[in-house]
Amino acid sequence: MRHAVRSRRLGRLTGHRIAMLRNLATSLLEHKRIETTAIRAKEVTKYVESIIEEAKKAAKKKDDPNKGYVVHKRRVLAKVYSRRDPDDPKSAARDRTVARQLFDHIATRYIEEPGQEERRGGYTRITRLGTRKGDGAPMVLLELV
Repeated sequence: MRHAVRSRRLGRLTGHRIAMLRNLATSLLEHKRIETTAIRAKEVTKYVESIIEEAKKAAKKKDDPNKGYVVHKRRVLAKVYSRRDPDDPKSAARDRTVARQLFDHIATRYIEEPGQEERRGGYTRITRLGTRKGDGAPMVLLELV
């Protein structure tokens, strides 16, 4: 029996599964919508929700330097891939535009504004598309709300 198991295995070893979730989450944050299988989308939703929650905490505490802004920022950076520089594939420099976009635009969109209530979860939407032609896997469109 699988009591209290936190996530699906998705037919992969732990390292491969974590890398796949990070890659899907980074692509979702970068492009705002991705097409994937239904099972993967449900797992990525959990992962992205936690990333956005941490980014919101960092965005709220950004103005006050004594509140631990860096802790939340590091937690987000640990969960999001930083892409290599597309102009120079040999360089070790990392491009953090996805993380920067997450802190500046995506997280601030969900923070409480005067006269508005703060959004508590539900940052993604899953729309069913049908089945994949090759193997009949149920495909979905996963997008940020």
